[in-house]
Amino acid sequence: MKKLLKYGCAVLALVLVFDLCLTALNFGQAEAAGENPYSDVPDGAWYSDDTLWCYENNIMSGVGDGRFDPDAPMNRAMLVTVLYRAEGTPAVTDAPTFPDVSAGQWYFDAVAWAAKNGVVDGYADGNFGPTDRLTREQAVTILWRYAEKPDAGTSTGFADESEIAGYALSAVAWAKENDVVGGVGNNQFAPKDGITRAQAAAILARLLRGGQDEPAPSAGPSEPAETDGNGVLVVYFSATDNTRRVAQTIAETLGADIFELVPTEPYTSADLDWTDPNSRVSREHNDASLRNVALVNAVPENWDNYGTVFVGYPIWWGGAAWPVNGFVTANDFTGKTVIPFCTSSSSGMGSSGAGLAALAGEGDWQDGRRFQSGASETTVTEWVASLDLTPAVPADPTAPTAPTTPTEPEDGTSVVYFTSDISSEGMLAVYKALGWTPTGDVAVKLSTGEPPASNYLRPELIEGVVKEVNGTIVECNTAYGGSRSETAMHYQVAEDHGFTAIANVDILDADGSMELPVDGEGADTVLSSNLVGSHFADYDSYVVLSHFKGHAMAGFGGAIKNISIGLGSKEGKCLIHTGGRSHTSPWGGDQTAFTESMAEAGKSVSDYLGEGERIIYISVLNNISIDCDCNGNPAEPDIHDIGILASTDPVAIDQAAYDLCKAAEGSESLMQRIDRQNGLHTLEHAEEIGLGSRTYTLTDIDRQ
Repeated sequence: MKKLLKYGCAVLALVLVFDLCLTALNFGQAEAAGENPYSDVPDGAWYSDDTLWCYENNIMSGVGDGRFDPDAPMNRAMLVTVLYRAEGTPAVTDAPTFPDVSAGQWYFDAVAWAAKNGVVDGYADGNFGPTDRLTREQAVTILWRYAEKPDAGTSTGFADESEIAGYALSAVAWAKENDVVGGVGNNQFAPKDGITRAQAAAILARLLRGGQDEPAPSAGPSEPAETDGNGVLVVYFSATDNTRRVAQTIAETLGADIFELVPTEPYTSADLDWTDPNSRVSREHNDASLRNVALVNAVPENWDNYGTVFVGYPIWWGGAAWPVNGFVTANDFTGKTVIPFCTSSSSGMGSSGAGLAALAGEGDWQDGRRFQSGASETTVTEWVASLDLTPAVPADPTAPTAPTTPTEPEDGTSVVYFTSDISSEGMLAVYKALGWTPTGDVAVKLSTGEPPASNYLRPELIEGVVKEVNGTIVECNTAYGGSRSETAMHYQVAEDHGFTAIANVDILDADGSMELPVDGEGADTVLSSNLVGSHFADYDSYVVLSHFKGHAMAGFGGAIKNISIGLGSKEGKCLIHTGGRSHTSPWGGDQTAFTESMAEAGKSVSDYLGEGERIIYISVLNNISIDCDCNGNPAEPDIHDIGILASTDPVAIDQAAYDLCKAAEGSESLMQRIDRQNGLHTLEHAEEIGLGSRTYTLTDIDRQ
């Protein structure tokens, strides 16, 4: 087996294989030299020169429609095929034993070769997972095994070593020692993050343009070159990694130094539970004297060398997270341009930047930017490019990106993934495209379906995702009678419809209600609070599976209806239907108040779940009738199979579902019902109060 002296050739093959899996390589005439052919590669992005070079030299093409798709992930089969071709595609006599690798698949011989030669192992369940996203720890392990497992010990020296799988420790130690893959800043390796097309293009271009070594990433604030006070520094505090990812991308794009604000007493998950009045953040919020959070280091080294300083933070109670205050008060901002940025799933930036400027007293503080939690690398780099700041040095091309998730609602777009494959495999694929990892106990919210003939999502369709997240299926009783209005009857329906055969089922309001606050982010709201099933708090993360269809009262039912009325207790459902007027009857409410109450109830759920960080949405567009799955005898479907959508933005996924249905054959009756019930007002109000964005980008994973 060849050693990794041919690593550069392997990388070349890697990119070529990746492109062949997407679309034929473009060996035609390139556009004029220097002209960017890709609409989704912003000028100034850290990878833009590399993608352009690859294009001009007929090395790596786009994915069609003038797009490069820089954030698209690599998968396990691609890397294995690279190494197999680097070996000269030797004849394969033994078939692989993985049940998910079949003869005739483009990677079959490569996987067979790799398994026989000890380059890869499968998962514990015996599968190989050829189309699974390739993580950083998996990539270096495969390369290490290909190099015949050179001895490197098991000490990596990375701060997040405890997160690295045991099988990968020696590989990561070897990769670090030999500069195969570096860290991602702040001495982190980020083992579970993936590798993208942009990173592959950067590695390829830099190798072929002269064989330069991969530039080593910054491990924190470094000794800068002489800058005459014109250097760029990215300072950030991150409670749950969302702000860290944005900060890292800004620093990579500009070649800037990076400085993390670390409290001497770090915040735990329990500390950050703002719904608990006794949690650390709640006590600090209620007592200003507790907000003076001590930092390990509040003063960056070589502070005078920086003329531009980015300051990043999450939004807490409408303002900048107060651990940032200690940094602001400890430094002199005279003569510096300060650009604040923040992350939040729903809250706006508000006056947080102005508040920090007032605290600093000096400096030219700009308006800044708010990013929705998990904003994509492309969104961040586009914003950085708009600032017209000159990058300093090339950034690390192997540093991972955040999962592609919705961008900022105010002037960006949210991402909605789509597949036309309406199957358990298709649903699992579109779920994995989100790059989202649940934490703690996971609830899978769906409609169990009213008997005898509703179009609810069948267990065989959802089983893959439910088992992937090890989820408990959750639902609430109805407020209008029927077969699911009482807990015992409801459990029987869940069993009859096959849900108990694939997972545990929990009727959330079996023991009553719990109250969630409603925050309209400055907009007027109909509801002041929302009542959900009392078991709602028993789960840390939620996967929301919705069947998009019509609804007699709401116009349509999708993700927002599923987390508002769907999670409401009986009493909560009555309050939503009547715009807060009745706790006992769902009838007789004002239509506008009803649609707005759905949006507000949905936002209360998202806010509770880490401001949207611990909840994602999957919507199935099939068997689409004008009637809801709460109708046991719905009208015949007018629209049949369209596909499956996934997003972390409930507003965007509902808007995308509406748009796809509107464009489909047979949509007239559904559109009439939605118009008659003013159904789109739910999305309008949801966007107004910060639940999400109606502007979105539809990413078709079938083309990747």
